[in-house]
Amino acid sequence: MVSFLLLLAVVDLLVAEFSSLGSLRPLRVGAEASLPTWFSVMNLTLAALLACAVAFSERAHSSRLWPYWLSLAALMLLLSLDESVQIHEQFLDQGAALAPGLPQIHSHGWVLFGAIFAVAMALAFAPFLLNLPRPLMVRIVVAGGVFVFGAVGVESFGAVADYYGWLEREDLAYELRRVVEEGCEMFGIVLFNCALYGHCASRGLRLQIGST
Repeated sequence: MVSFLLLLAVVDLLVAEFSSLGSLRPLRVGAEASLPTWFSVMNLTLAALLACAVAFSERAHSSRLWPYWLSLAALMLLLSLDESVQIHEQFLDQGAALAPGLPQIHSHGWVLFGAIFAVAMALAFAPFLLNLPRPLMVRIVVAGGVFVFGAVGVESFGAVADYYGWLEREDLAYELRRVVEEGCEMFGIVLFNCALYGHCASRGLRLQIGST
């Protein structure tokens, strides 16, 4: 599904670039009210539900890790909200004010907060990750790494490219960079959900809506 949405986004960009038809907003990555954004919001919400299910199961078994699982669920819900209403965009000016010596990121000032937040979450969840079964730990770390690479790494490259004029906003190369950025985020979420779903299946957990 991720590959299909990204392919549609690339085709839409190419059609807009080389014809007079223009771009279809519902297919654009990173845009509000678009299919890729809807997909990311739904997947982050699913991640929150899966992590919450594991948290309740861990609590029932008196595991000391259940608060971490519940915190992870809350984090996924927060990311889902941010993806939906673009909260991080409100930190553009604050990022520029916080790092006046880094004019390269001023056009994307929120990436500084994103990097700080990512490091803080990594440190906060390190004890949790080290106590997970190794295969699950590796899958979660890889999923998080892919997501952060897109959300912070590729976005930071876009800021630098914008500052030095390597890429012009709204041109094809700039928009393709956004496809890479959002694609990494989407793949990261899917990898995370696959890791959680496999963990739930191994423990015999099921998400059920309605009465038994």
